[in-house]
Amino acid sequence: MVAAVCHARSARSAFPPRDNTELSLRVLRRYQPTIRTILAIAANAVAYSFLEASQSWEKHGAEGTMFVCDQDPVPTPTGQVLPRQCVFVLNRRSMDNLVIDLLRVTDCEVVGELIVFRFEDDTSQGEDGGREKKIIGLWIHADETNIREVYTSLILGAWQQARLAVDAYIQAMAGNPVSSSVEPTNPQPAASFTTTPLAGKRISVSDLFRQKNGG
Repeated sequence: MVAAVCHARSARSAFPPRDNTELSLRVLRRYQPTIRTILAIAANAVAYSFLEASQSWEKHGAEGTMFVCDQDPVPTPTGQVLPRQCVFVLNRRSMDNLVIDLLRVTDCEVVGELIVFRFEDDTSQGEDGGREKKIIGLWIHADETNIREVYTSLILGAWQQARLAVDAYIQAMAGNPVSSSVEPTNPQPAASFTTTPLAGKRISVSDLFRQKNGG
């Protein structure tokens, strides 16, 4: 009973008071005008990049307060509207903030103490001159009043909702029944992380964003 009460208090603490929300919204909208609401705030998060060549993590360079945000939805040519959320790390180390658009994430899973994002169309230069898939891991600070699982569950749920919507849109464009590549369940933490492609069709929304932006 005591544990349940503590977990409930921790879950509530992830959701910001109204005054803090309004102030934070004004700051975030300077960088991302499409942000509508803040779903949760974590006091500190540290971003890491995964290096395929060495199969290791290194600091990405972004570290600071983390916000999980709801954004303006994305309209599609079929009339469907795709829900859009992002993870925003307000970087205290430089002017370069980290914004993870969950619509552009093909895989999201919990790996130990990290929540890991694999991106569909962003690549980086490998040490051998080849192209590497962009993979970012976020370490979210946790204590007795801020349980990491509260944040990771929220992010995973938002990502799953986004991918289901994208799958439905692509299937509608193809005239086929919906068959999603995302299972609506939370992944279990893994002992290690590899870059082996996961099963299932990976869907690109790059063309959709280019159409929306007139590109």
